[in-house]
Amino acid sequence: MVVAFRCTTGWVMGFAIFAASGQSLIEAENLLFSPPKDFKIGFQWSHDNRSMTEFVPSSETVDDWSEILTVQIYRHATVDAATVLQGVGKRYTDACPGTTAEKGGLFTGTVNGYVVSMLLLKCPRNPSSGKPETTAFRVIKGNDALYSVQHAWRSAASDQQLADAMRALAKVVVCDTRAQEHPCPSFDSLRTSKVIHLARLRS
Repeated sequence: MVVAFRCTTGWVMGFAIFAASGQSLIEAENLLFSPPKDFKIGFQWSHDNRSMTEFVPSSETVDDWSEILTVQIYRHATVDAATVLQGVGKRYTDACPGTTAEKGGLFTGTVNGYVVSMLLLKCPRNPSSGKPETTAFRVIKGNDALYSVQHAWRSAASDQQLADAMRALAKVVVCDTRAQEHPCPSFDSLRTSKVIHLARLRS
């Protein structure tokens, strides 16, 4: 399942479009990512220029989770991706003494014509839960919005879990059907996937 978050005007709504030849993505800037197949939507929220959707394993809830995927969209944001994650790193360090940034710390590059930053943080003991917490972040600065996808574990995630999650996050992209420099995949390329447009933000 490929989830497409649209950043445009309009009321929050959800609908599914099954991939078929001749269809196209919504005419706008889109965030595309694939949550694990055994995850479900546990929470959705939208207000003014911000929206959030949380995915958890099918047997868990957003109040009691072992893993959680959080997608946030900040419409009209002007801050860059690296600055956002630098702030996140500081807040984590302040809230959880001993937090470390793994895999060389903050990484910033360009994907599909957009600036992308990634960060992996390990908290040895979250004061709120009393458990270790590991969180991987991918933030993309689009033209219409700032997009953040994070995968967190209430544990010291294994090397295999981290490798799988980082590969999945590396596939999270933003595209724009209106701009050749930010091309979107065709529905033919997503023929076996269900595309869900989950978020429209009010301007």
